[in-house]
Amino acid sequence: NITDWAASLGVNYQLNDDFAVYAAGSRGYKMPALDELLEAQSQAQVDLFEAREIESVEGGVKWRLDRMAFTVNGFYLYVANQIGQGAELDSQGRTVWVIRENPDNRSYGAELEAVVSLFRGLQVQGSATRLQAEVAGGVDSLARIEGERLGNTPEYLGNLAATFSPQRLENLEVRADFHF
Repeated sequence: NITDWAASLGVNYQLNDDFAVYAAGSRGYKMPALDELLEAQSQAQVDLFEAREIESVEGGVKWRLDRMAFTVNGFYLYVANQIGQGAELDSQGRTVWVIRENPDNRSYGAELEAVVSLFRGLQVQGSATRLQAEVAGGVDSLARIEGERLGNTPEYLGNLAATFSPQRLENLEVRADFHF
């Protein structure tokens, strides 16, 4: 018997035709997948599962200069109640299914986005993100690693894309992108 709730609130305030500020916050959830409960052998194992909670906050500025537009923002994300099951090897090398309580995670960082129209028909857009993702606690036995960086999350993300649509061939669009 799991229940939960979600909500979000955002505001975008345009100071003039070329400059705006914004902020958003949300709380969401994800219910456990049914196959995560397949190997639960007791009610105590089933009772470990709760809805995964996700809280986020973001804020930034947007501005436009002639044929360029920019967004700069900061963000914070917290994920709690990460219970899951998976295959592990026991002391004799046999595969066993184990239900584990994983630590809460938090991520924060900043992002810069830009869109530039160099000339009619050509648009270039890019983004760069600096991300810090780390263990945030939630599991007493893992308190010693709180604040340590999550090994499966990049520190930097980047995207660059270009779209070209010649005026004489209005049904043609050529796109290229690169992701780092």
